[in-house]
Amino acid sequence: MKTTTSIQISLVAALALLLAACGSSSTNEPVEEPQADVAVLRLSPRVIDIYENGSEQIRATLYDELGNVVEDPVIEWSTSDKSVVTVDPKGRITAYSNIRTATVTATAYYDKKEIVATCQVNVLYDEEQHQHTIFDTVEEAPSFPGGRSAFDAYIEENLTYPALAKENGIQGRVFVKFIVHKTGMISDVEVIRGVDNSLDRAAVSFVSTMPDWIPGKQNGQDVCCYVTEAITFRLK
Repeated sequence: MKTTTSIQISLVAALALLLAACGSSSTNEPVEEPQADVAVLRLSPRVIDIYENGSEQIRATLYDELGNVVEDPVIEWSTSDKSVVTVDPKGRITAYSNIRTATVTATAYYDKKEIVATCQVNVLYDEEQHQHTIFDTVEEAPSFPGGRSAFDAYIEENLTYPALAKENGIQGRVFVKFIVHKTGMISDVEVIRGVDNSLDRAAVSFVSTMPDWIPGKQNGQDVCCYVTEAITFRLK
């Protein structure tokens, strides 16, 4: 009988301990995070996808060895490539070159130590932004199909010399400016330096009826671009 009673008491005691343990784990008290043994600098966000000419703020937080936030730390900012992205003294970045990547570095000075953190910035191509943009210069210039020699041959075979200008011995070079679109189509032909009205009109007419060109490229994408060419009228 005593043995049975002792077993019952032991079971009750074990059950009480189990309930106590369960109750303590269900409390809403915050779980204390393990303390760090070194100061840490954290950036947010760590990776940024941003369009050309866009800007975004990077937040830098410095924690001491105990995991406490250090107020107003001294932080210096730098970038791996200023042609892609720049960063101001407060950590705001501005993107310039698209479809490229740069690394932004933050250096905090704390307890006579330099603590470094980095952020990757991916500059994206904005199709809508460039849809109506006309470039003056591009990485890969527009070209006549077949290259320069083919263009010169096309001029030789197809340029019409105005009769009146020929009779009056008028010759020279007419400089024209036009747009080569992403499709290669030519438009907006205008004379920027002329010679004679008849030659100027002939040059505009000739350029306007040329076959489509190979469009220019910027960051690997076909874009609209201005082109300037000299159309030469020479008496033979």
